Amino acid sequence: MRRAMRERLKDLTAEQAADAGIAVQSRLASVAILYQRGAMGFLGHGGEVDLWNMLEDLMELHQGIILPLVGPDGTSLEIRWVASMDDVAPGYRGIMEPVRGRCAPAELDEVEAVLVPGLAFDRHGARLGRGGGHFDRLLAQIPDHATRIGVCHDWQLIDGSLPTEPHDQKVDMVCTPSQFVRTGARR
Repeated sequence: MRRAMRERLKDLTAEQAADAGIAVQSRLASVAILYQRGAMGFLGHGGEVDLWNMLEDLMELHQGIILPLVGPDGTSLEIRWVASMDDVAPGYRGIMEPVRGRCAPAELDEVEAVLVPGLAFDRHGARLGRGGGHFDRLLAQIPDHATRIGVCHDWQLIDGSLPTEPHDQKVDMVCTPSQFVRTGARR
């Protein structure tokens, strides 16, 4: 499944990812916690939903948002406050991420809501990541009160159940361009 999802994402154009981002942003406008300080996002790559415009809006509203950055060990994620998209650049595997010297570290307890990428999600909150475990390890450290919102294209939300392992972290909601699902996975 991981391989099939990666292949399908690779076939998407930047315009399709941007259009999906516009639709997702419209759906997420009703999630009040995102519009408070402490929102954490991600910068999509390889066909993932493009949240760039939404993240810029949140930066302007809060004078910054939290974005992940792959640590020097290549296996962990750090989190940084980003005040401007001028402070992000290609990093680990070409993924846009905060520039280490320009963005102050964020504390885990500052995270109130986190937008979570994935190759697939199910309606029970399970997530299929890219296989490195980066986001699962980070989500395991984020305070339990923080709302977790999976973001994906419509076809990445499956009706069945994804296989999970004990270390896999679940999301509270999944947002696609056409629907918003409350999973009930953690609450």
